[in-house]
Amino acid sequence: MVTKTGLRAGAAGIFMTTSVFAVLHYTGSTAESAGEGEGAADRSVTIEEALSVLEGNEDYRILHAEDEEAAETDSEALAEKEAEIDSLRSEVDSLTSELEELAQENGDSEVIYQTTLVVGSGMTFGSIAGILERAQVIDDRGAFNDYVSDNGLEMSLRQGEFVFDSSMSIAEIVDELTS
Repeated sequence: MVTKTGLRAGAAGIFMTTSVFAVLHYTGSTAESAGEGEGAADRSVTIEEALSVLEGNEDYRILHAEDEEAAETDSEALAEKEAEIDSLRSEVDSLTSELEELAQENGDSEVIYQTTLVVGSGMTFGSIAGILERAQVIDDRGAFNDYVSDNGLEMSLRQGEFVFDSSMSIAEIVDELTS
């Protein structure tokens, strides 16, 4: 059992130790306390030394002024491409509306939408479902993803160029993408 005096002595020891560490932390440097001599903490690092350390570390990337200018140019080009994509999407939407109106005028009961899809490296069934839904080839991306999951085909996607239309079933589309 700990006595009152023993508890006080332990608390005093902890207090003193904490005080010593606080003084060393706020007044001294690790270089001075390690015996590297005075002024070691005041030594400045040259640009060349900093670059050599950073270049040797894979976690850092050094950007120079010309790299920054190239990045700005790339972001401007990206913004232009995004604007072009938006205008093309609105054009596709207007043409789709016109096509539907013409189909109704001619008495056609169903419009069949067709799209060409290029599947590249890194694409997933989820992204493909979004593309096919926007192209009105499929009605529900959730049903498409469910079919893929239920049949364990997530890792069976082939790369290439495919042509799909809205008359095809989800099973036919997935079969085309996986076989």
